[in-house]
Amino acid sequence: MKSKKIKQILLSAFLALSFSSFSQNILKGKLVEKDASGKETALGIAGIKWLGTNLTATSEENGRFEIAFPDSMPAKLLVSMIGYKTDTILFSDKTKTDIKIALKNASTTLGEVKIIGKQDATSNLTTTTLNTELLTSKELTLAACCNLSESFERNASVDVNFTDAVSGTKQIQMLGLDGIYTQILYENLPFVRGLSASHGLSYIPGPWVENILVTKGTGTVVNGFESITGQIQIEMLEPDEADRFFLNGYASSEQRYELNTHLAKRFTDNVSTLLFAHASQNQLSMDENEDSFLDSPLKTQYNVFNRWHYRIKDKAEGQFGIRALIEDRVGGQMTEHIHDSISTDPYKININSKQVETFTKNGFLFPEKPWKSIAITTTERYHKQNASFGNKKYEGEQKSLYINTIWADILNNTFHKIKFGG
Repeated sequence: MKSKKIKQILLSAFLALSFSSFSQNILKGKLVEKDASGKETALGIAGIKWLGTNLTATSEENGRFEIAFPDSMPAKLLVSMIGYKTDTILFSDKTKTDIKIALKNASTTLGEVKIIGKQDATSNLTTTTLNTELLTSKELTLAACCNLSESFERNASVDVNFTDAVSGTKQIQMLGLDGIYTQILYENLPFVRGLSASHGLSYIPGPWVENILVTKGTGTVVNGFESITGQIQIEMLEPDEADRFFLNGYASSEQRYELNTHLAKRFTDNVSTLLFAHASQNQLSMDENEDSFLDSPLKTQYNVFNRWHYRIKDKAEGQFGIRALIEDRVGGQMTEHIHDSISTDPYKININSKQVETFTKNGFLFPEKPWKSIAITTTERYHKQNASFGNKKYEGEQKSLYINTIWADILNNTFHKIKFGG
């Protein structure tokens, strides 16, 4: 009997030692997630692996897992789960056999995401029922120089033709009709109108323009009645989005020189300004066909434009600014170009234009009714033009004031919108 009891004691001790040795070779644990208050939530299935070995395991739906220790220590345990940041834990020995691992949500560590797209230089708008084409600044940069009139030379929708090659007068043509039936605006304000109808297309340099909207066919009458065959809307660079400093120069073998620059300054989140400056000169006398008339007039232009942008929280937003221009044009028959005989009275053209314009754009918003707004736009212009065509003198003076008030609202729901004003 004694020998039998001794055998049972030895067997029990052996089993206890074997179980203890086995338990020290197994790592048990649980995967959890902690919220801001420290509350723990069990995680689901995750991958677990000892780095540098083939020992792997998968946690259960309640986060529990078991994995055998590697033979050599120290060792690193890798825990990975979709939607959570991968964690690596260093074990120096096998003393810890039951642990709790807290994983961090990957969304809290996600950095800035940038979406980069590509936009064509010319595209058709699908957000309006009107046949509208968008010309971006990329379209304008396809030409090295250029003012507004020259920017349409690559566009099939708008034709710009010389109506008088001697003075360099250009006119828009859309749908086969003259430019008087096309409304030309800059940011919903009338632009080519009155004395500026003859040379106004050259009064805006290309680097000032952000994009151009060309509407073919009868347009909206919200901004005027002239858009019978089309409407051209010019969008200028905004103070909040323009480069802080921009410099652009151009020179050609035909002695054409241009210099454009603009400076942007943001004083606060609600007040910003942008100053444009332009100087150009074309002083090469050319007569390729030898008819004693200049092929293109000589021209000097200085142009300055300053605009301001302001916001009053969610209640109002607006812009105001001033533009000034001086331009001299000389063309016609030059004495040194007459080959057959010296003329004592050549036919010359001199056009001197001076223009000053101010504008204001004020919009009043209703945060509780985002579909409702009131806009008041004004522009005041003074244009003086002194010209001579041969022996005939011409003096033109324009003083104009434009005021437009627009009320936008809905009828019953946002599917029915209405704009009215005067």
